[in-house]
Amino acid sequence: MKDETTTPTLLTRAPASGVSSLEANLEICQAEIRKALARAEAIDPVVDEYGHGLVQAHSAAMRYLKMSAKLGMALAKMKGEHTSIIHVHKTETVLSSPPEPVLVPDRRNRPALVRPVLTPAEQKAKEARIDKIYNDWLATRAAEGAQNHGVDEGDDGEEDDDFEGDEDREEGDPPANFGGSNTSEP
Repeated sequence: MKDETTTPTLLTRAPASGVSSLEANLEICQAEIRKALARAEAIDPVVDEYGHGLVQAHSAAMRYLKMSAKLGMALAKMKGEHTSIIHVHKTETVLSSPPEPVLVPDRRNRPALVRPVLTPAEQKAKEARIDKIYNDWLATRAAEGAQNHGVDEGDDGEEDDDFEGDEDREEGDPPANFGGSNTSEP
């Protein structure tokens, strides 16, 4: 008896719902690519000083381009049209005049970002808000310090200058343990 190996038969036609779903997703990717490239073109180089916005817009376009390539490959495989040969067709468009060059100012010569000018009343209101925030912060720190250091309610928070053995000391005399030794002289 001879062993016969059978190869699985490939579907020549994919289910319609799978193909239509891939085609719909491919159209969505193409629309998103157009939007990302339009966003990249609309970025003002003066505002985007370091080019981060431009890089993000181009990265988004690249992600959608990669995704559309994968969708196109899956769609071709489902239709049975997959080959490793890629044909690129370029259509040359004839412009009536060359496009205007985009002048990007040198980073060193770009104007600084302009902050809004406040009226005197707005400036006073801003300073009052800052003072209130600072005073609230100081009060909170003082309250935390009182809780953490065990200060009594009746205490005014000032340190006492009394030292042990200084009861009979006159004002202006050095403390008894002045000089660092705690022992009295023999």
